[in-house]
Amino acid sequence: MRKWLVVLTCLSALLAAVPVRAQAAAHFSSVQVDIWPEYDRPALLVIDRLTLASGTVLPASLTLRVPTSAQVWAVAVADSSGALADAPYDSQVQGGWTVLTITSDSLRVQVEYYDNLDKVGSARHVAYHWAGDGAVDAFTVDVLLPPGASDPVLTPPIASSGLSGGLLDYRSGAFSLNAGQAFSLEVDYQKSTDALSISGMSVQPAQPVAASSGLSFLTTNNLKIFIEVLAGLLIGAFVVWLFFLVLDRRRSAAPAAEAESAAYCSQCGRRAQPGDVFCRSCGTRLRKGAS
Repeated sequence: MRKWLVVLTCLSALLAAVPVRAQAAAHFSSVQVDIWPEYDRPALLVIDRLTLASGTVLPASLTLRVPTSAQVWAVAVADSSGALADAPYDSQVQGGWTVLTITSDSLRVQVEYYDNLDKVGSARHVAYHWAGDGAVDAFTVDVLLPPGASDPVLTPPIASSGLSGGLLDYRSGAFSLNAGQAFSLEVDYQKSTDALSISGMSVQPAQPVAASSGLSFLTTNNLKIFIEVLAGLLIGAFVVWLFFLVLDRRRSAAPAAEAESAAYCSQCGRRAQPGDVFCRSCGTRLRKGAS
């Protein structure tokens, strides 16, 4: 028994002596954060657009902390064509944060989530927090306020870049953050209605439809009407064709019938019309059945 205790003690000492390599913090070449309150929900929409540094070994495992109050909407990575595709991830609550563990085979990662929006009467308050999950060479923030927003106050201050789609837009300049360095932004504004940003945006086609294509009217409802009208025209055309077919056959049979009952004038030889009693040419009384 004593021998086993000695062996276990030695093994424990050896394992303790082996250095444990901690997971290196991610290094981002850029992080763009879109902060859109009351965009398509009466909540705060946050979109983190992350680009890993060019020297990152792929596939890379990275962690990103979001508030525990957040509802994660999407986690995506760029595929070989550059388009975003859903990516699997794990999440668990640790120390007041929800920790997302993402494995990415691409340098581009995007995380979208909704967070709480504080409303007291017409006053609105939103808060964004970056937990410092890696060094960032260029960190930027874009705040898009909803329609009807007034008296905005951003802390720290960000200068307005004007209007974007008719909405107040605030875009910060790029600044760097060290690994573990947090960043917070608070936005206060007044708004008397519940109108969402997306309600005032017109939907545009991904590609313009050529005016000469002749297919712009084929919406779902119009397509149904078009099919019904086309079916009606085809049925009508069939009925007309059948009518003329019968008429043509009757006309084909008419000469033989008329030949049998044809009347000619005995004086001038002119063929009379059916029903004639006298010749239309010379006036001679016609003899029925005479040839």
